[in-house]
Amino acid sequence: MYETFKTELIAAITKKLEAPYKVETYKAFKNGKEIDAFTIRQKDTQATPTFYFKNLIEDYRNGSSVADIAEDVLEMYFFAAKNSPINIDECQDFNVQKSNICYKVVNKEAYKDQLSSIPHIDFFDLALILYSVLSINDKNEMSFIVTNDMVKVWDTTPQELFILATKNTPRLFPINITSLNALMFQFDIPQYETISDTIENLPHDYVYAITNEYSRNGFSGIFYPGVLKCLGKRFGNFYLLPSSIHEALIIPEGTDMSPQQLMEMVHGVNTEVVSPDEYLSDSVYQYSVENDRLDAYLNTCITEK
Repeated sequence: MYETFKTELIAAITKKLEAPYKVETYKAFKNGKEIDAFTIRQKDTQATPTFYFKNLIEDYRNGSSVADIAEDVLEMYFFAAKNSPINIDECQDFNVQKSNICYKVVNKEAYKDQLSSIPHIDFFDLALILYSVLSINDKNEMSFIVTNDMVKVWDTTPQELFILATKNTPRLFPINITSLNALMFQFDIPQYETISDTIENLPHDYVYAITNEYSRNGFSGIFYPGVLKCLGKRFGNFYLLPSSIHEALIIPEGTDMSPQQLMEMVHGVNTEVVSPDEYLSDSVYQYSVENDRLDAYLNTCITEK
């Protein structure tokens, strides 16, 4: 069914297009996984929206015809082309992009086929990678991953880009720290002007969540300057749990749960709740105030970093 759907959809879209438009299919990477994709291009246009067959076939299975899906794709394409054009020259201009460079955290194994071609920093079983954020709001984000080739085009270095990302990411994705009770009972925890003030005024609960105001790639918040040290000052030694790519959970050590129990809890949540696209890790990380260092429990073994 899947291969037939792909062939029929491309044929239906191509039939409705006139020159200079054409459809191009290729293998894309999304969240570290290879996935079948296609774009619609005009001649000499390098940046266009990407469509994934995997997403579109769900409509087909739910009863939509190939013709209707083709119409929807074209409507989305022309809307995006009209309202959110990407200027490729601006993408290649480092002076334009340098204020857009951010980092996010991904699972190293999931991205193993990509890491050799993109700047990254290893962090136990995770990796920090760079991307440029072209636009963002509560619903949508337009961005592209920074590759080694792009670093050459920009005539810069990965080191310089990570320094920029350390400044840009907290600015473009302001941190949001709250307690699990606040999330469950839907009340707001005040977010102060500085991260240290926000952490200092957190309530005396047992579990805390770190994300950002967009709830997107929020696990990165643990790497914002001063965050771990401020948390340690407020709570003492604590465990850091990867709830998903969007969120980190903080549990102070005195909660009577062993690292093994925490790992089992994380694995259970990842298996039953977290979607594959948002999975980050089954590991548990531990922050030591005395050493100002994170260690990791990987397959029940402690590893120092």
